[in-house]
Amino acid sequence: MISLAIQIMRTPTNVVCLLKALMTTAFLSQSLATQAQGVIFNVGFEAPTYSPGFIGAGNYPGQDNWTGFGYQFVTNSQAHTGGQSLITTSGGTVAKSFSSLDGTMNIGKANNWYMQTWVYVLPGANTDATSFAAASGLGSAFYVGFYGDGRIEFNSGVALQSTSYGSSLFNKWLRVTIDHPALDPNLEMSVVGEGVNATFSGFYSTPWSPSVLAVSGPTAYWDDMIAVDNAVAPVPEPATVALVGLGLAPWAFKRRRQ
Repeated sequence: MISLAIQIMRTPTNVVCLLKALMTTAFLSQSLATQAQGVIFNVGFEAPTYSPGFIGAGNYPGQDNWTGFGYQFVTNSQAHTGGQSLITTSGGTVAKSFSSLDGTMNIGKANNWYMQTWVYVLPGANTDATSFAAASGLGSAFYVGFYGDGRIEFNSGVALQSTSYGSSLFNKWLRVTIDHPALDPNLEMSVVGEGVNATFSGFYSTPWSPSVLAVSGPTAYWDDMIAVDNAVAPVPEPATVALVGLGLAPWAFKRRRQ
């Protein structure tokens, strides 16, 4: 630490400012990491909790307390990790409550939280829509949607954006993230996978408080679904950020000499 302080004293002013900013960022990131996180659920659709067959069909509690209607199944025909996943089909939806034995997820504007899943979308008609949504009994509050013609739709509750990837969207596992850092007025949404990198930031405002996380058809596979309270989506480790900053110092010193 002493040697680092001596090095900073000998470093040009612009580099010192850069290092201070990076060290502050690392400190804040580490402080946030120490806050207690509440993993409301972390679902991989694996046995023994889940068995192949209906999930939440018939508007009664199904496997692991999923509810819904239509023909939605746990299947062993496709999986992102493990040996099983959920497949949704046309004309139905299934949902899981944000409440758990450890508490209820607070997805208010003043809270850190994020939701994430992996989805494997199959091609279909341009009217075929499947979605990953926070919802209540009144409907979807915000969602990321996929269409059979390769479109992705982001809806924060106020702002709506649609972007098309065509056939590049299909037959691969994509990571879907809905992230809300505390006090950020927007929802940060993304869909990332091979050949797909779609991001969206839209104003977060909903007319009702979401109580469940829901997925719906037509045909898509879902796996490794998580909802986390008092946390933001994973970022690079603070130590990595600091090392990058130290690596920039010689470059900045060289630029100043030129």
